[in-house]
Amino acid sequence: MGVYWDVEGGEIYIADPGNRSIFIYSEEGIPLYRIQHNINSRDKVGEPADVAVDKDGLVYVIDHQVDYIDVLNPRGLSVNRIDLSKFQDLEGLEITPVCITIDREGNIYVGVDGSDAFVVVLDSSFSFIRRVGRRGKREGEFQHITGLFVDKDLNLYVTDIDAYFCVQVFDSTGNYQFGFGKHKDGWENFSFPKGVAVTSDGTIWVVDALRQVVKGFNKKGEFVTFIGGKGTKPGEMLFPSDIFCNGDSELVVVERVGKRFQIFRIE
Repeated sequence: MGVYWDVEGGEIYIADPGNRSIFIYSEEGIPLYRIQHNINSRDKVGEPADVAVDKDGLVYVIDHQVDYIDVLNPRGLSVNRIDLSKFQDLEGLEITPVCITIDREGNIYVGVDGSDAFVVVLDSSFSFIRRVGRRGKREGEFQHITGLFVDKDLNLYVTDIDAYFCVQVFDSTGNYQFGFGKHKDGWENFSFPKGVAVTSDGTIWVVDALRQVVKGFNKKGEFVTFIGGKGTKPGEMLFPSDIFCNGDSELVVVERVGKRFQIFRIE
């Protein structure tokens, strides 16, 4: 379901709810380690749906079975948890974390569903910084968030399956900048946006899970190109579910039905 490229560690993390584990690979695709995600004092096996890794090697896990973010050490042992409902600004809300990412400064971004829909931003000490957006059908609002990415300039990109725009962009202080893509036919639109990443040339890459492609857009949100197409051959895809960038020109795409990940170099 989820993928995160730990560039500093040279490893790719895959969140696999079907196998109830986090799988860790080298950048060459060599399997290195498997973390079975145990929850509730280790007496139950979870279903990890998304993952992120900070500069200290701590692993942040979103799990279908719990409403908090589990924080694991590099060996896979739970050392902390982040309960978003405990923050004063979010008290009284029904909160379900659905996706997570970390920026170059160590700030943590969590996409939230439940009684409301928004993005929570925390610093590396788990202190509350801001909330971005709310549930709604207007620009800058969300319905059901499916993916997050933060670029080198700390701009936040969010995909949503039912918002006014499928992709929305916010600046480093959480102010709405622009959006693009509707739930319609056409290469500029989407069926099921499920993850976003930005390469160093500024191209915005968005997964369209039902159309079996990853679409590329310029900095204005205008359609440029695509990779993928339904199939199992190299370069083809079967229900891609997430994407991440190494900060330069390479993308990793994980496939839910294809049961693999592929790395693409953008030239």
